[in-house]
Amino acid sequence: MPGDHVAYDQLSIKFLVDEDMVNYQEMLNWIVENSKSAGGKPIMHDLILSVLTGKNNSNKMVRFHNAFPISLSGFEFSTQIADIEYITCEVGFRYSHFDFIK
Repeated sequence: MPGDHVAYDQLSIKFLVDEDMVNYQEMLNWIVENSKSAGGKPIMHDLILSVLTGKNNSNKMVRFHNAFPISLSGFEFSTQIADIEYITCEVGFRYSHFDFIK
């Protein structure tokens, strides 16, 4: 028998941290603000994810409704690396549902 609702797994996005760490700080601030929110209601936004082709053209777009971050990974600072390595982080989101808009 089908259930009366759909349970979605979290959305995980890996991103490059810019050199001024602005995108990392924005995610961290959003998480901190949600932890302080009165009544336990998180600050939510709709997120749009563009899926690109091999030639970096938009192929599909997915809208995640009522999304908010629930986790943010750390990263390692190292002076031992000889080659250029870009810092990446992963952020996890909860959301109510998603749909394809393109």
